[in-house]
Amino acid sequence: MQAYESKRNSCCWRIRRWSRSGRCQLWRLLLLPFVPILALIVQTTLSLKSSIMNGREVADVEEQHAVNLAWVNLKDLSLALAHSLRHILSKHNVLPITHTLRAMQM
Repeated sequence: MQAYESKRNSCCWRIRRWSRSGRCQLWRLLLLPFVPILALIVQTTLSLKSSIMNGREVADVEEQHAVNLAWVNLKDLSLALAHSLRHILSKHNVLPITHTLRAMQM
């Protein structure tokens, strides 16, 4: 009799008895529809996180491209300016300062 009493008071027996009760069935019926909804929420959250990370990477690449493009434009502008300056100086027979300095050093 004592073995039966200890079995009745054990945690496993109580859980098994509760899982067969009407309350447990009611909880199952109430919570079961929310499992797929929760799975969709988790899936959407992970997808959104991935999209945000990809968007940040694209923004970084675009920023690097804009900086590189600015440097290229600046370089082209400086080359065009140097070419125009040479053209103007040669047109008016004015020696550039660098040629004058080189002549002075000799």
